[in-house]
Amino acid sequence: MTTMNFNQTMSPSDLIMASLECNGKELVRFSQNNFSSIDEVVRAAFSAAGHFAGLARLTVRNATQGWSRAIALASRIRLNAA
Repeated sequence: MTTMNFNQTMSPSDLIMASLECNGKELVRFSQNNFSSIDEVVRAAFSAAGHFAGLARLTVRNATQGWSRAIALASRIRLNAA
């Protein structure tokens, strides 16, 4: 996964709200702190969503600082090699 730079700061004490949608279906939604970067939020959302394929939209809101971002992401199901 590549590092994303959105010129937004994030502190582990900030309340982060995030939702991940794919093909119009909400796969995961959470509110928590202890994130230091957008990359950590992306990893947490993908981990919680499980296996899915398609274009997804991750919406991240920092309730403490008052900013939000929508991020377009692509995912594909990876098959294990036999």
